[in-house]
Amino acid sequence: MTDPNHDIVVFGASGVTGQHVLRQARHRDLRVLAVHHTIPEGARDDDRITHASADVLSDDLADLCALGRSIISCLGVAFSPSAAIDPPPLYSKGTKAIIDGMRRAARNRLAVISAAFVDHQEILPDWFRASVIPALGAIIDDMRAMERTVEECGLAWTIARPGWLLDRPKTDDYEVGDGVLHEGCLRTRNADLAEVMLMAVADGRWVGGRPSPARHESDFDESPAALAREFGTMAVDALKG
Repeated sequence: MTDPNHDIVVFGASGVTGQHVLRQARHRDLRVLAVHHTIPEGARDDDRITHASADVLSDDLADLCALGRSIISCLGVAFSPSAAIDPPPLYSKGTKAIIDGMRRAARNRLAVISAAFVDHQEILPDWFRASVIPALGAIIDDMRAMERTVEECGLAWTIARPGWLLDRPKTDDYEVGDGVLHEGCLRTRNADLAEVMLMAVADGRWVGGRPSPARHESDFDESPAALAREFGTMAVDALKG
C-alpha cells in the first residue's frame, strides 16, 4: 500500500464547494491533493495544497487515490438547458471510478455530495417542488444512481445531502438533518457544506450517514425571483463555457 502524503484527495476541486473545501482544509492545516478536470490558471502547489488533473469519466484514478488517506468528491453538474436534458454521468459513473480507484489503492474513507431532493421533502415550497424538481429530474436521477453505488461499495462512506445551494460566507448556525432538511431550512451555503465534508473525513463524523446541512436565508434568497436569477446566470455561464 502506498504511503499517502496528503490527508485528503478532493475530486472536483475547481467547483464552488471544492474551492471552499480547499480554503477550509488549509485553515485546518490539512494537506490536500486538489484534483481538477483542468487545473485553473494561476493554481500553484505549496506545502498544503498540491494540484493535479484527471477526467473522472475516463482516467484510472487509483494512483491519485493512493496519495491521500481520505477522499472527498465535490463532483457536480452545473445547471444548463443541455445538462438538464442529458447530464454527463459525473455523479454515477464518476463516483464509481473514484470508488474503483479507492479499492485498488486500499483507501476506505469517502464523502460525496448528493442533494436533499433525491427524496421527497415535505417542507419544500410548492413553487420549488413544481419548478426545480422537474427541471433537475435527470440530474437527480443520476444522484440517486450514485447513492446506490456508494451505499453498496463496502467503504466507510458519507453522503452529504445539501439543500438549494447558495455561495455565501460560512456560518455557524446551520442545521444538519438526517438525510432531510430541517423545518424552515431550504438553502445550504457552499461554505457550510464544505465544512460538513471536512468534518466527515477529518473528524470521523457521519460514517454511513446522510448529513443534510441547511439554514433559513432571506426572503429574497428563498424566492422564485432568486431561482430565476441564479438559473439564468448558470445558463449564461454554460453558454460562455
